[in-house]
Amino acid sequence: MRLTIQNYVVTSNHVHLLIVDYKDRMTIPKAIQLTAGRIAQEYNQKKKRKGAYWEDRYHATAIETGSHLLRCLVYIDLNMVRAGVVSHPSKWIFGGLKKFTLHVANPSSSIIKSLQACQAVSPMLHFRICIGIW
Repeated sequence: MRLTIQNYVVTSNHVHLLIVDYKDRMTIPKAIQLTAGRIAQEYNQKKKRKGAYWEDRYHATAIETGSHLLRCLVYIDLNMVRAGVVSHPSKWIFGGLKKFTLHVANPSSSIIKSLQACQAVSPMLHFRICIGIW
């Protein structure tokens, strides 16, 4: 089972993950099931409670490359800005903006190659990843 987290944000009531799986379409569902189960177990043990922790099943959407991928990255980054919690995505410590912006120097990254292949988003790519300013 191999997958890569490309971006994320954790809020008080939901989580956004942008994950790449490698060929096996069951990798993400299995990983989510294991992770969600472990989180629920630990929370219930800590709070000495039983029962469901998650309100609903996760929702997965297939993401295309290029501009669709970029829009999803930006959507995740701006989640807490849209919610009015922070004024800039870098101020939300439970998100991937800072972590993934630092790794842009790695030209072998599949996400960077995918975004660079789409000429239409190159100014935004520079804006979001190389500069890291919104």
